[in-house]
Amino acid sequence: MSERDLSRPLSTFLRQAADRLRGIGAGNPRLEAEYLAAHALGVERIDLFRRHDEEPLPSEAAERLEQLLRRRLAREPLQYVLGNVPFCDLLLEVGPGTLIPRSETEILVERVVEAAREMTAVATTMAEGRASAMVAASASRSRPPLLIDIGTGSGAILLACLHRLPGWRGFGTDPSAAAMAWARRNRDALKFDDRAALLRGDLCQALRPGSADFVVSNPPYIRREELADLAPEIREHEPREALDGGEDGLEVVRRLIPGAAAALRPGGWLALELAPDQPETVRALLADRGDFDSLRIFQDLAARPRGVLARRV
Repeated sequence: MSERDLSRPLSTFLRQAADRLRGIGAGNPRLEAEYLAAHALGVERIDLFRRHDEEPLPSEAAERLEQLLRRRLAREPLQYVLGNVPFCDLLLEVGPGTLIPRSETEILVERVVEAAREMTAVATTMAEGRASAMVAASASRSRPPLLIDIGTGSGAILLACLHRLPGWRGFGTDPSAAAMAWARRNRDALKFDDRAALLRGDLCQALRPGSADFVVSNPPYIRREELADLAPEIREHEPREALDGGEDGLEVVRRLIPGAAAALRPGGWLALELAPDQPETVRALLADRGDFDSLRIFQDLAARPRGVLARRV
């Protein structure tokens, strides 16, 4: 593209970029164009509207915008192109090798935080009332409560929960070296290194029995036959191992549950994000084990079943 072609005003870039993005079926072409332009200019999106519409873009910024746009038109996820994604009041770095956090998972974080605060409040009330020496000793123990995030990916769930639960510490595991590198970058950038430990490993293998107050996971739950139908942004870019739940979508969940049960102390909680048609099946799996009670199904913003909460007996 010639220098003359690049010396267009921002308004022209945004209009033309939105048209091109519309051609690949982008959900909100104008919004994506604005995010790409802001990233190319090194400003916040709101700052775009403070510029004069007909002011030509600096040539270097125009070239950067064109490069970013080409990546997005090749169906690379917008979040990878931008290098970050907002999640639960945090801005997380993401890129190849890690699953992109989504709004459904923000619902999981909200349910985890609610249950964790409920757990803490009950323990404190019982301790203050001297209901039993055992409960009082447990509630007054010196160590903070421990939350474990299985398959932590970018660290999104772990860090968002710790952000909202300042009295807790956390532990994240993931079998992927690439994902752990992103989790480490986010943990350190957000200054959670003193509260969040990370360990590469499969599911619950590295966990000490009875050590956890909460186990949470957004495991792979997509049926293998459905992977080919996913959008190219997901199918061709996000890690398959973070998506593939096996033939029925629950292969990883079935392996995760026994390890989570072993890692949880009595009274601790398990929370799982699932596909909308899976929570009833998983609730039955948990009920059949006999070591979980208070089984709850929670919904997403569209009122669809989205996951399960269960308490370790």
